[in-house]
Amino acid sequence: AAAAAWDALARVPPAPRGAAAAGADEDLRALYTVAIDDPETREVDDAFSLWDEDGATWLAVHIAAVAPAVPPGGALDRDARRRATTVYFPDGAVPMLPLALVQGRLSLDAEVDRQAVSLVTRLGPDGLPGEVRFTPSRVRVARRLAYDLEGAPPEARALVERAGPLAAALRARRAAAGAVLLALPQPKLRIDEQGEPALLAGHTEHPAAALVSELMVLYNAELGRALAAAGLPAPYRTQPQPVAPPAGDPADPLYPVQARRGLPPTVVAPAPGPHRTMGLACYVQGTSPIRRYGDLVAQRQLLAHLRGEAAPHDRAAIEELLRDASQAERRAGRAVDDRLSYWLARWAAAAAWPRPAVVSRVDGGRLACYLPEADRELPLRAPPHGAPLAVGDRVRVRPWRCEPRRREVVLEALAPEPSISAGATG
Repeated sequence: AAAAAWDALARVPPAPRGAAAAGADEDLRALYTVAIDDPETREVDDAFSLWDEDGATWLAVHIAAVAPAVPPGGALDRDARRRATTVYFPDGAVPMLPLALVQGRLSLDAEVDRQAVSLVTRLGPDGLPGEVRFTPSRVRVARRLAYDLEGAPPEARALVERAGPLAAALRARRAAAGAVLLALPQPKLRIDEQGEPALLAGHTEHPAAALVSELMVLYNAELGRALAAAGLPAPYRTQPQPVAPPAGDPADPLYPVQARRGLPPTVVAPAPGPHRTMGLACYVQGTSPIRRYGDLVAQRQLLAHLRGEAAPHDRAAIEELLRDASQAERRAGRAVDDRLSYWLARWAAAAAWPRPAVVSRVDGGRLACYLPEADRELPLRAPPHGAPLAVGDRVRVRPWRCEPRRREVVLEALAPEPSISAGATG
């Protein structure tokens, strides 16, 4: 299958050059456009522009056009469908699509012309998007930025800062519609230049991350609405059960654990429905077509609709796709968890201990604790003497058993210490 995919890659026609060659593609290359992602990202799916025109402010969210390069039914398509997603490990990644295609034609890298599928809208007096349209486009990213904006030129910083109120307005609108807005930690385990694991804080605290998140939610919500209005099947993500904000204080160190346990499951189906946690009437993921096969399928459906063509995937095909993707994603999830467990055990074996944790489960004689800096629950061994531990007890822990080859870390509680802040690094 992989050999056939590489043969197909060699036959992918080159991307059109220039607006005229692109046919119906709208030429948006003159817009000042930036892409914000992790510096190590090799698959840049999205970028955005914000500009003034005719006395109004306009927004465009650009998503890499993958569908023209990966038509359904070919060897590249079959290989991407089998993989279903790019799989990210601490020490590398297995891409869904060949990197030669991604970097040579698809990724929205700086200072190259790329095809995209853009959402374009005029912002109203309230700062929110008005009527939205989608268009096949040609774009040219001026700069790639990191979430912390380190090294960003003044014009790029100004653009991100100007877009900040838009992100806040989008978030407030979803909250008013019943969205459950959670600020959860997202630490990353990375391998340094010496081949040793290191835990890094997530980027959720950066305003640029909140901006990108809300722009992607906007695109996916409008994509879902457009496909639903056209009566087209797609991988709609729904959450029909009513949801309520998680109980507890967000300052409680166990809040991330409690919040995740309280969220109802997301159902992916070929027909639209509400996503109540997101506060949206309709939602289809379409912002990562380089990295997720379902997003590629949604983009194909949208492009066919925009061009007045028959949809390439009918309901039966979408249902079959969802079954296959679910199995592939579960396999990928198991592989990622296995690799993370290995590197976490490597990290635990070399880290300085003791460290603060919080007892998160007490089930008979089995205990677990939440390690905030890793955002992970781990098995816990109670101290041989002292009062029984209870959920919420703050303790200092150290490894009792740590075996990377077996993907195993069991921590040992030294003693309850109610006065210790679980958010500290010890």
